[in-house]
Amino acid sequence: MFKIRWLMLGLWVAVLVPAVLRGEIECVVIALIIGVFYGLVIDLIGVGVLKLWKYSSAQWGWEYFTVTVPCWGIFSMVINLVWNWIGTPWSFIFITLGLFAMLELPNLKTRSWTYNAPMWLVMIGWIPLVLSFRIVYITAICIL
Repeated sequence: MFKIRWLMLGLWVAVLVPAVLRGEIECVVIALIIGVFYGLVIDLIGVGVLKLWKYSSAQWGWEYFTVTVPCWGIFSMVINLVWNWIGTPWSFIFITLGLFAMLELPNLKTRSWTYNAPMWLVMIGWIPLVLSFRIVYITAICIL
């Protein structure tokens, strides 16, 4: 069965190759590190404390740390590098709708994660999710 992890691997390659060709290694590393740590915080709060969703694989086991956590890093890379490349006010809308469609629609079939909230709330939740990844990235770039 198709798993979201393979889609994330494809997204990683699709963003990493152009970034390397453009000489944006520093941006890749920063976005990846931010995604790993910020995604872990999101999971600790959203899964561990608030119980808003759960993963189909064992929680907090080896698969979580070898698959899910790196996927958060890739998620951050896609948001921030593609946002930089588009560079227009439409970046947010394009990235949010694009990633939502690419991740949530296949997830309806794969059930890699399931929500304990209605889908309309999940859709609204993508707005602060994408914006917060961008804000953390921009803040890190300014500090460094």
